[in-house]
Amino acid sequence: HQGPLSRTTTMAQNNGTQNRTRKRTLANDLPLMMYGFGDDPNPEVKSIELVENMVVEHLRDILKAGIERAEWQGMSSMEDLCIMMSVRQDRKRYTKLKNLIASNEEIKTVKEDGKKTIEKLNPENDKDKDKDK
Repeated sequence: HQGPLSRTTTMAQNNGTQNRTRKRTLANDLPLMMYGFGDDPNPEVKSIELVENMVVEHLRDILKAGIERAEWQGMSSMEDLCIMMSVRQDRKRYTKLKNLIASNEEIKTVKEDGKKTIEKLNPENDKDKDKDK
C-alpha cells in the first residue's frame, strides 16, 4: 500500500547512499557543543564527523517514525504531533520536543510582534512602499 507520504519515506530509507555526499551542516557548530559537554576545545575532525553522523541518523530515525505515523493516520503531510507521538514512550525526549516546539512558536510570535512594532514606529516605510507600486 502506497500512502501519500511513501515517496518521502522511501527517500528517508534510501538516504544512506546520499549520506556520503551530503553537505556537512553541523560541522561548524558541533565543536563548541562538544566542548560544552566536556570534550576538548579542539576536537579531532573524525570525532566531529562521528557525532554529526550520529545526530543526523538519530534525526532521520525520528522523522521517519513521524512520517510513518502520518501515513498510518492517512495524513497528507507530517505535523509536529506525528513526531511527538513517535517519541511519546520516551518521556525525557517527549518533554524536550514539546518545549522546543513551544519555544519555536514563541519565537515566531515575538518576531511578528517586533515587525508590527517597527511598522508602527516607522510609518514612512509604508509610504515608500506605496510609491514603489
